[in-house]
Formats: sequence, C-alpha cells, structure tokens
Amino acid sequence: MRVTGAAYPPRLSQRCTADIDISGEQIELYCDNELVSQTSFEQLTLSDSVGNLPVRVSFPDGWVFVPEQNKDIDCLLQKKGRKSLRIRKIESNLWLILVSIIFCVAMLFAGYRYGIPWFSHYAARMLPERVPAFVGEKILEQLDEQFETSHIPAKQQQAIRARVDLLQQQLPPMPFPVKIEFRDSEIANAFALPGGTIVLLDPLVELAESDQQLDGVILHEMGHVYHRHMMTRLVESSLTAVVVASLTGDTSGVVHQMIGAGVFVMNTGLSRDMERQADQFAKQAMLKIYHTSEPMAAMFELLRQQRHIQHMPDWLSSHPNFSERIESMRQP
Repeated sequence: MRVTGAAYPPRLSQRCTADIDISGEQIELYCDNELVSQTSFEQLTLSDSVGNLPVRVSFPDGWVFVPEQNKDIDCLLQKKGRKSLRIRKIESNLWLILVSIIFCVAMLFAGYRYGIPWFSHYAARMLPERVPAFVGEKILEQLDEQFETSHIPAKQQQAIRARVDLLQQQLPPMPFPVKIEFRDSEIANAFALPGGTIVLLDPLVELAESDQQLDGVILHEMGHVYHRHMMTRLVESSLTAVVVASLTGDTSGVVHQMIGAGVFVMNTGLSRDMERQADQFAKQAMLKIYHTSEPMAAMFELLRQQRHIQHMPDWLSSHPNFSERIESMRQP
C-alpha cells in the first residue's frame, strides 16, 4: 500500500514530496522517489488524530511523514489503537459538536437545579447530629463579630425561653433541641442556625407588641429547624463549592466550606420556597396553639413598616413579599 504526502528530514524544516510504502509490518519512506528511511510497524510513532488535523508519522531516525489525507493511513491508526476515520469525522462535525455542547450545558444546569438540591435534602438528614451543632456554633462565633451583646432584660429572656419550651411540647418532635440566643443589632430580624439555635435580635423583640406576635416569628424559625433548611442550604452551597474547587484544582476542607457558606447564607437569606414552607409551619402551629394566625399577620405588618423605613425593595429580599405573607396568614 502506497500513501502520498510530504516528509521532513531530521532536525530540518526542509520539505520534500514523499511516499510511504506499507508492506505488512515493514514501513518504507521515499523522498523524491529515493528510499530515505525504513522501520518496523512497532517502532513507528503516530501523533494523536484530532478532527481534520494532519497526523504526523515519525520514524526512529527522525524523519517525519505527513500524509495528504488522514484517511490514507487509517489502517496504521487502527493498528496503533488510534481514532478511526469515523471517529475523526464525528469530532469534526460542527452539528454534533454543537449538540454535545448543548447537552453538556443542559446536564450541568439539571445537576445544579435539581441534582444538587435533591442530594442536599437527603444528605442534610443523614449527617450525624454533632456536625450541624458544630457548624452552627462556628457560624454564630463568626456572626458575633457583627452583633453586640443583647440589652433585653435577663428576666424577659428567661420568660421567652420558658415560653419556647412550652411551644415545643405542642409541636412535632424537632430534629435538634431548640436553643434561644439573644443579640443586639440595628435590624429587626431573627434566624435559625444548624443544630437548633435560634437567634433573636433586640429590635425584633422590641418591635413585637405581644407575646403571640413574637411567638409567630419564633415558630417561623422553628419551621426552619424542623425542615433542616439551613443545613440543606449549607450542604448545597458547600457541594457546589467543592465541585467548582475540584474542577479548578483549588480544594479545601468541607467543614470550612460549610462555615463560610453559612455566614454567606445568614447574610443573604434562604430561598423563598424555604421561607414559605417555614411560614406554613408557623401558621399551622399558631392555629393549633392560639387558634389564630392573625398575630403573625400583624407582626408582618410591623416588619413591613420597618422594611419601608430601611428602603429595601422586595426584589432584594430572599423572603416572599410581605403582602403575600400577610394574605397567606389571613387565609382560612
């Protein structure tokens, strides 16, 4: 079998018209019809064939042969275990490349949108109890750099904690014991940490006009604890970070990823779906304990007024807008 192409002498860029003669296991190279090199098939070296790029056939003495068309040496490629002509055609097919790109993007999107949340939901429930407790403690330590010591009187703090103990007795079993912490800040807010800790900020406690209004907020945060929302989000954020770090080669400890993600989530909030789920948990609890969810609607009214004072638009908030939440609380 004779294949036409071009040849390059050892360590020279000079080009000459050449042929190779393939006879069984023996390969002979002819440059301008003169035999310049020969070798056995085992000693022959072929470059990788990518798309339509020419394959370089290297001889042990340094001669290099480049065929006019890769298909002419397809038999050599197959013997060397390289890509066949059919595979090279697939690699150079623009439509197949485009379809492959779209498929990969779709798989990445599906994994991020559905796969990671699904896995995070179950992984958060499989973690040993000491992991959420440890992560929650570390997140609170970091958040304490932003907060001040609470100014709520100790007697009032004790009364709130005692009331929460009574609430827990009338609710479904919590995955973690609920612990109430008080901190001071400029914002009326409350949030639940992994491990069952709920932090109440002084402006929120002072804003509530009744115990039932404050209990509505606490029950909302207990809904996050019950559904393990915080841990689910942390696993999801950490898993995403670990995947990205693995792809980029910049890896670090998963626990540190969780703590860093926890501080970020506490500052940006949970998803709106999680907030709605916690609202429904609180509403059902209010109806069971107080036979009305109106105190929660009233508390949302007070928080909406605070939000307007702070000039924060709804689209910047991770929570559903207050009109939706108030209407939900007042629906039968």
